[in-house]
Amino acid sequence: MDEKELKTFDGNVDHSKTNCNPVSEVKEKDQTTCTTNHSNYKVESDDFNEETEQTHCILTELNAQGDRSNQRAETIPLKNTGNYKPNGTKDKLRRLCPAIVITAVIFLFIFTALAVFIAKYTDSNCPNCETENPPHIVLILSDDQGWNDIGWHNPNVITPNLDRLARQGVILENSYVQPVCTPSRAAILTGKYPFRTGLQWLVVENHQPKFLLRNITILPELLKKIGYTTHIAGKWHLGHCSTNVIPTKRGFDSFLGILKGGGDYYSRSFGGNYDFWRNEDNYFPPKGSYSTDLFTDRSVEIIENNDPKTSPLFLQISYTTPHFPLQVPETFKDMYPNITDSNRQTYLGMVSSLDFGIGKVVDALERNDYMDNTVFIFLSDNGGDLDFGSSNMPLRGDKGDLWEGGTKSVGLVYSPKYLGRNGCLHHGMIHAVDWFSTILDIARYQQENPQHLDSVSQWKYLKNCSGSARSEFVYNIDDDIAKSAALRVDNYKLIVGDPRVYNFNASTFISSPIDQNNTEVRLFDLHDDPSETRNLASENPLRVESMLRKLDDYRRDSVPAANPDELPPNITHPNGTLRLDCILIHSNRFYWKYNILIFLRWTRF
Repeated sequence: MDEKELKTFDGNVDHSKTNCNPVSEVKEKDQTTCTTNHSNYKVESDDFNEETEQTHCILTELNAQGDRSNQRAETIPLKNTGNYKPNGTKDKLRRLCPAIVITAVIFLFIFTALAVFIAKYTDSNCPNCETENPPHIVLILSDDQGWNDIGWHNPNVITPNLDRLARQGVILENSYVQPVCTPSRAAILTGKYPFRTGLQWLVVENHQPKFLLRNITILPELLKKIGYTTHIAGKWHLGHCSTNVIPTKRGFDSFLGILKGGGDYYSRSFGGNYDFWRNEDNYFPPKGSYSTDLFTDRSVEIIENNDPKTSPLFLQISYTTPHFPLQVPETFKDMYPNITDSNRQTYLGMVSSLDFGIGKVVDALERNDYMDNTVFIFLSDNGGDLDFGSSNMPLRGDKGDLWEGGTKSVGLVYSPKYLGRNGCLHHGMIHAVDWFSTILDIARYQQENPQHLDSVSQWKYLKNCSGSARSEFVYNIDDDIAKSAALRVDNYKLIVGDPRVYNFNASTFISSPIDQNNTEVRLFDLHDDPSETRNLASENPLRVESMLRKLDDYRRDSVPAANPDELPPNITHPNGTLRLDCILIHSNRFYWKYNILIFLRWTRF
């Protein structure tokens, strides 16, 4: 294992400078206002048990089992009947009593068991859910947030708003995504593994005519069919070479954000180009505004302008935080005075700014009467990037590879109305593709689904915080460029080839490919070895053979990885700017042409 794979950052927050105690130090039942030294950063927080370093989520899970050590079975003695002497009919009835009692006990037992079963597998909190309005759905994605970069995994990370939702919701401890941005977003919105959509290799580059194919139906398009209003704020990163492939042409009613993969949080430039849009037009926010705040403010605006009683809302907030470049208002950076590594300090400040924005969104939902009928989902799009201050400890690896550190996502689900259990850890296996069917299930979508889905609904298991609809998933298959694949079956994980999806230390994404000649086979037992330190392949040849056959089965429906050459980036016109169009001719061959904006008219040549 190389040094980068286990790289981490240590440091303690000096909580004496804030009123926010670490997760393990605040009381379980008290409702307090936790105010940091950022004057506007106020969150309501019902807190953790001060007598243990375990979170309230774990305590709740344990306490749910009950403490029966002091319970006693009490026997009530029969009353003395005095001179009563049974005879005749009374004597016969007396002889029948034991049979009647036994029969009654049996029926009582059956009735109780049935009631327990119904309570477990139905919405006991919401008996009339199916006849009420469909729930509002808020899906929030963070960008490059590491496994160890959230309050419930690391008490030194200040995320009180997300922590509060986690304590009152379901924490996802076995949730997986793709190793980089574009494939994860495609998997969530299509319900298909990226190797079935041609997006298994890396991301959409700045001037690359690569996009999520229009003949693949995506989530907001289906939600529109059943009456949802659909909006997205933040990062798209699923293609931008034509207006036909941007969010407002793919089922979203509105879009405010960036079309590419990242960019300066203040100038909105990326790769030499300005990238900030409102629907199909460039948008120029006030100078000095921070992109994370802009995405938050737009989300609050959508919530306030939608009628929660008449129109169900699907709101996707795809924050770019804490993706590089490392930029954050000093107020948030100053929350970590004891972190000596500058990258780590700024990165954690970005995580806290993300949490602050999510707090404002939650406040808007509560203030505008949404939350009583809302399902709130929070995920990271991939593992943290160790070159830019993140930490995935104790997992191996980081963004851009097939190790757990690159593919395991922090996440939670929160809903005061629909969750049968709150404040618990969910260990069921979930993959990014499952959110497609799960969200449709939450929305009560009953029309015909797209064909050839890899997605399965996990809603029943999330509501009860137990179990999973799947026992295996594919991390990725890329036989064209990376020459690697990975599969999980139960607790076992198989990696074939170089685990890196891409070598991020290369000068460019194209000039220094990973080791395509690497054919090593690795097998890990993630239950006993979550950090992937012991390769068990040589000890388990039959299991390896079985998992290789499964990978071959999945390969039968894969498509080639799209990786068209980038277009020349610097063609301009004295009276206008360049816009690129792309046309799909065949399943994986992209053609392009130039369009130039001259005197506000697009002229093709």
